[in-house]
Amino acid sequence: MKTTKTAPRRAYLIYRVKKFILARAREITFYLILTSVILLSGCSAKPEIITRTEYQNVYVPVKCEVKLPEKPKFDQDRLDSAKEIAKYYQEAERLLMECVDE
Repeated sequence: MKTTKTAPRRAYLIYRVKKFILARAREITFYLILTSVILLSGCSAKPEIITRTEYQNVYVPVKCEVKLPEKPKFDQDRLDSAKEIAKYYQEAERLLMECVDE
């Protein structure tokens, strides 16, 4: 007759263990959900970063391979020397403008 006395106790003990395990499982589930909500809510409040790229021309000095003509001497007595100097400056300007336009 021992089995009849221990059977209800065993059933009650199993009931209490199941209830304890279920309560702990609910607690663990609650804490997991709470933790994930807190972690994910931190990511949602970040401001959206807008990146705008502006391009600018960067001028790099380059050595221009130009041979300038020989500069004529200016003589106050000759009018042709002033014309030669004017032609020299026009030619020098034309050659240097070719370097800039490349």
